[in-house]
Amino acid sequence: MTAAATLTLNGIAAGSDGQIIRILNVTSNSMTIAHASGSATGAQIFCPSATNQTLHAGATAELMYDSGSSVWRLVSYF
Repeated sequence: MTAAATLTLNGIAAGSDGQIIRILNVTSNSMTIAHASGSATGAQIFCPSATNQTLHAGATAELMYDSGSSVWRLVSYF
């Protein structure tokens, strides 16, 4: 993702069951992955421990779509 300022990812368009996507933060700013955001356009993202996660500059997040719950699940970030 690219952005000139800090940003928050609230949701992503729904995928197919088991679909995996990777998000790479190529900015020099941190990015927040919002847990179960009420501002989500598309499917919400569920994060571990039910808390927002910070994706620092240069970091990667991996999400998997769960069609049974209609949400993306954050499965790893590094």
